[in-house]
Amino acid sequence: MITSKKNILVLFLFILNLLFFLQDAREPMDLGHYYQQLPDWMAIYQARATISVWDGLRVSGAWLNAGWAFLISLGLKGKLSFACVGLFWLGAFLFQVRKLPLVSLSLLLMMPIWSIGTRTAWLHFVELCLLLILWSVRKQKFGLVLSALLLIWLRPTALIWLGMIGLRWFLEKDWQKVKFVAIGSFLGLLMIAPELPSYFLGKTEVLMIERSLWQEISAQCFRLPFVLSILGILFLFRSQKPSRTELLLLGAILLGLGLSLGFGVGLDNFLPFHFCLAILGGKGLLQFLQSRSWERWGENGLLAMTVLIMTMPLLPQNVAILASIPLHESIATSRPWEVLRAQKNALRVSHVARFFEEQCQDQWQDEKAQCRIVSSSGLFHPMREEDGSLALTLSGFDRIQLSNAGIWWTKEDLRVPEPLQGIILFDCPPPPDQRGEFAIKAEMLRNIPKHFATKQVGELSLPNCPVRFLKIQDKNQQGPLRMLLQEFSVKH
Repeated sequence: MITSKKNILVLFLFILNLLFFLQDAREPMDLGHYYQQLPDWMAIYQARATISVWDGLRVSGAWLNAGWAFLISLGLKGKLSFACVGLFWLGAFLFQVRKLPLVSLSLLLMMPIWSIGTRTAWLHFVELCLLLILWSVRKQKFGLVLSALLLIWLRPTALIWLGMIGLRWFLEKDWQKVKFVAIGSFLGLLMIAPELPSYFLGKTEVLMIERSLWQEISAQCFRLPFVLSILGILFLFRSQKPSRTELLLLGAILLGLGLSLGFGVGLDNFLPFHFCLAILGGKGLLQFLQSRSWERWGENGLLAMTVLIMTMPLLPQNVAILASIPLHESIATSRPWEVLRAQKNALRVSHVARFFEEQCQDQWQDEKAQCRIVSSSGLFHPMREEDGSLALTLSGFDRIQLSNAGIWWTKEDLRVPEPLQGIILFDCPPPPDQRGEFAIKAEMLRNIPKHFATKQVGELSLPNCPVRFLKIQDKNQQGPLRMLLQEFSVKH
């Protein structure tokens, strides 16, 4: 009976995310710029690449980009491709957690990150799936080596979590597992050795978020499952001496909090925190229910609560407002099913296709050339960290090099190379939480037409956000324009 309840819960979350993808009219987004290699791998498969296969492989996440690009080359394109990748990793995650105790599974699936991670192809979601696979591998030498290799190759900082798992096996004197995970980790580091210095240096330069720890926990885990998990952990450690595994789980929770505070980034970058919190908290909560002979109604109550929280975005907003008190304000203020329906009039790839075709036709005569476009904001999601490259690539525009000057323009990442083929200017009101330097960069780009010979070749009137399309008429001004943009990047 318990197994059937768990299967129903797992299947329900999967179906909800499937329905969301069917309803979502927005263009796919790449929030962390994890899929910038897709065009390179598509060019490799089409024999028009400017880089070798070996060079393409020696980059973090190369295997994930290569695999996705292969699916695209087989004809799985657009939003269908994006949905299939997200649902695949959700299925992998749910397959791994389906055997957890019902209490732990309920606490885990109450957290919103599992839906959000699926709907954004979040790299850290893939990382957690691989960690769970590695944890479940028993004696297969190849499975241990491959899991560790893919984890490090995906994201070098996975060494932190591998180190914690390896520590447990080390204390248990399970030398075979320690050895094969070490071999896989070493091979992963060898694959991405050229970029390791810049990768770790970039971690020290990341912009820190200004958010209280409680606010971050509330948003990422929801208040109710977090408080229940903490109460369960307190009861567990109070009633018995913790085992090595329980101490390891507690260490992962504290480590996730420490990394989030130390690097000033969101807890959604450290998903083992969420997983270990629910597992350890669920174990303690189950023991508490059993000690009071409340196990049956407690499990059923948590199951019903989880289903209710999952469906909250579909319920009337006045219900969501009440639920925001024990959960988080975003339940009422950020309702994804309503947002996606409201954004059906947002910018689409079809809106910009003609502009790209007209401005890039000269560049595209060379089958290996890229057409470079700069935008003052995220192309399909204004004022977001995502530039729009993923949506363009999935729609067949994989030969456009798009730079988002409003958000990600830095002296190292997105200097505008020569020549620049076109400019897209957004006149959107900035969101209240937008960082000041982002607004300055976007404003700088909007002033370019005053100083350089540009011609407006198109305009779209989106709700509260006019969009202008410009081409540069005087090719001799490419050099001075590039210098101005790079100088601005260095200063800001």
